[in-house]
Amino acid sequence: MLLTDRVRSRGSILANTLKGNRRANFTVAHELGHFLLERHIFESAGFTCSPKDMRVNAGSSRHQQQEAEANEFAISLLAPPYRILPLLGSTPDLQDAVRLRNELDISLEASVRLLIDFRPEPIAAIWSKGGRVRYFVTSRAFPSVSVNPGEMLRDDTGATGLIAANNQRMSEFVKTPSAAWTKKKDIPMGEQTRLGRDGYAVTLLICGPL
Repeated sequence: MLLTDRVRSRGSILANTLKGNRRANFTVAHELGHFLLERHIFESAGFTCSPKDMRVNAGSSRHQQQEAEANEFAISLLAPPYRILPLLGSTPDLQDAVRLRNELDISLEASVRLLIDFRPEPIAAIWSKGGRVRYFVTSRAFPSVSVNPGEMLRDDTGATGLIAANNQRMSEFVKTPSAAWTKKKDIPMGEQTRLGRDGYAVTLLICGPL
């Protein structure tokens, strides 16, 4: 939450630290964006942002546009390009996201999004819990995703096997059927999954031969 006056002469930011300082750091930077971006319009005494708002990267409504701009401001402040590029390897890999998280002191979710933004390859990330899709982010060149939030991952994916075994680790890249993830059939695709606690997982997808 950002508490401020109409002319933004001063303000206070409140951030929930129960999910850790990395998440809180992003929240503070996000609210600072609302404070500094003069075109942002608020109701009552400031901005109250939900966890969902922290994931918005586009939208048609004024609220969605403002949240997307605040998110872009936050990640640009916490992870400028000159610090990101030296940490990326020659090919997409979730290990790079972990490296970005540790070096920049940001959340893994933010690190994965940076991986998608800064890699030239067609890649995507699918976040899930207990094998059920939560949300996804894709690069512009990636095919249209066919899985929807709330749906279960298909059984013929490597992610499903890792999650079912509750094997909390990061897998290697393996070949995966493109039809399990996208509206395109029979195109070369690889997947890599990191499974954390309580069934939370992120799967990185890349188009192209392995």
